[in-house]
Amino acid sequence: MIQKSFLCILWGVFFLWTHTAAAKEVTTLCRFIDPVSGQPSLGAVMGDDRILPLQALYSHLNNGGTSALLESLEGFFAGGGAAGKALVNLLAVQAEKGGFPLLKAGNVRLLTPLEPKKLIAGSIFEGHATRSREAWARELVPVQWALAKMIGGGPFSPPAEHYQDVTYYQGNHLGWFSHKADIRLPEDWDSVDFEIEIGLLVVMAGDVPRVGGYFLFNDLTHRKTQGIEIDKVRHGFSVSKHLNAAGWKFVLADDVDFSKISASASVIRANGEVEALCTGQTTDALFSPEEVLDSIARRDGGLVHGQVIATGTLSGCCGLEIRGAAKADLLYPGDTIRFESGLLGNLENTIARHP
Repeated sequence: MIQKSFLCILWGVFFLWTHTAAAKEVTTLCRFIDPVSGQPSLGAVMGDDRILPLQALYSHLNNGGTSALLESLEGFFAGGGAAGKALVNLLAVQAEKGGFPLLKAGNVRLLTPLEPKKLIAGSIFEGHATRSREAWARELVPVQWALAKMIGGGPFSPPAEHYQDVTYYQGNHLGWFSHKADIRLPEDWDSVDFEIEIGLLVVMAGDVPRVGGYFLFNDLTHRKTQGIEIDKVRHGFSVSKHLNAAGWKFVLADDVDFSKISASASVIRANGEVEALCTGQTTDALFSPEEVLDSIARRDGGLVHGQVIATGTLSGCCGLEIRGAAKADLLYPGDTIRFESGLLGNLENTIARHP
């Protein structure tokens, strides 16, 4: 009896250990169009960017049944995400043991990680805040800019309020483009700027909001229009910033050190020429992800499950900082803008003309 009990305990420890080991491997999720059903599906990104179709495997193992935890990222994080993580890790073990076929990311249509209920666009990187203010000063008030540079650099740092709470505005949560999708410019735009940002997904654990994970984000901006918004109408950003793109990989927050994220941007011109644009890091963030959530929640009526917060531009990672305001709209129809991050994967979109 003692030996039998010992074997049961040993089997339990082995069972937990194997599932814990598998859990460490499933750090990244994605959404894609299932080639069989034709419906948006949640997947686990395995090695070599192979995708485990989670709902399909669950259905295979459960006589055609489905799980609400696998219908979307919002469902995955229901109740905080512990149940979703446990289920995905169990499925990963079963897939490995049973040889369940995986999909190649390049063979399916990849989607944005979710369709957000709300989008907040913030600005938390000090270098971008300072250099973008200088770029606009040079364009809009050139005499004052020149005098400021003569006396030692100029008063281009943001005001004190920028350091006390997150600066943000309400973004367009409907103007989303997925990885590899063409981005069609509005009729009055002939070019556009890019901005490397990090998307944060807000999830609720009871009444407590927290960051569920991260993904690449491109806040496309028409600088010519933005100049009018800054200098003339002064109603904040709206018309100049209503196109966004989101990377296909969603990395769980528990597996990310936010202070060590890096990403680069390059553009592939219509003639095939490749131009490296920038590399940025999150090291000069003025607020931690937790502070971002707290700051915005206090002033925006709270946060909701499935909301996205964009961090603002990584320092040095937009045409405004690279070329100045007058030449910031450096992407033209036919150009492909590509973001790459060792941690968060890639995001690639081609700029297209208005139909």
